[in-house]
Amino acid sequence: ENSRDQVLVNTTPLCKSICKTMEHAGPMDTIKYSVDALLTLARRFDEPKRVCFAMAQGLCERCGELLQPKVFAQRADEVRLVLSRLVVLSSRMTDMTFGKEDMVERMVELLHARSAWAAQAAAA
Repeated sequence: ENSRDQVLVNTTPLCKSICKTMEHAGPMDTIKYSVDALLTLARRFDEPKRVCFAMAQGLCERCGELLQPKVFAQRADEVRLVLSRLVVLSSRMTDMTFGKEDMVERMVELLHARSAWAAQAAAA
């Protein structure tokens, strides 16, 4: 066997620890390094691949729920946290919308709203 494969016999606890680290609000660099670690493991092992995909799908679903107009206004801090993780994953991994047009449309609506808020703030 390849010596690199022998170093990590059981990746499941390592993947769980990395995911747990990413769930907590912390420095963005911690999230970036954690995602990088998972993706590095995913290149060699099957379990981290499954974990990465499941995490991405879960984050996509959570983001879709939080981007609903009524929820968005009430849970702005959670939205910020989830969107920051979405940005990290999308810049390193995959299309985080998984082809869900409603999520893309909601993101565009939020960008337009932000632009309008910025314009109002500049005019004031």
